[in-house]
Amino acid sequence: MPRGHVLSILLVACGPRAGGVTIAPAGANATPDLHVGDAIVYRFSGSFSSEPVTVREEVRALDGKRVTIEIHATRGREERRWTQIGPIGNDARWNNAVDEIQGLPNPGDATLARLWEWVVYPAEGEPHGTASAACEQKIGAGTLACTCERSTIGALQTEQARCPFAWQRGPAKWTKDGAVVWQSEIVELKSP
Repeated sequence: MPRGHVLSILLVACGPRAGGVTIAPAGANATPDLHVGDAIVYRFSGSFSSEPVTVREEVRALDGKRVTIEIHATRGREERRWTQIGPIGNDARWNNAVDEIQGLPNPGDATLARLWEWVVYPAEGEPHGTASAACEQKIGAGTLACTCERSTIGALQTEQARCPFAWQRGPAKWTKDGAVVWQSEIVELKSP
């Protein structure tokens, strides 16, 4: 499964509520840089899953070119933990580019897809009718100036935001016939 397909619908975050960090108000400069100890917790919900899924990501190491992120996912009583290593750039985080899953083989990104399957909604088709515009998104105690994109993929209406904070992903919601089938929110941000 192509890396971009799996996680382009995965690591999108939104949130009316956050703790640990205050995002700068609109118009302020938010840093796009990750630091060791930075963490984010996403909550995924919608009709795609019988239970909400919580995913916590924490930066464990940076070497100038690559970032090591420890991931802990929970769904009810089920848990998954792994560490993924990838390029450090903002576009790499937006696309969730992963070079390696520590201690696990990842032929053709199959292991990566299996690890993230709890939060992937299988959209069929290519996005069309895509429109992008500047928008303000509430994340934590502040508001960020983001770029919001709306598209149609098959019968789905998608809304996603790319925001200028270190984790890149802003609010997201996918609907079908007016019902929410997939959405994500940020429930916690932490920066040392």
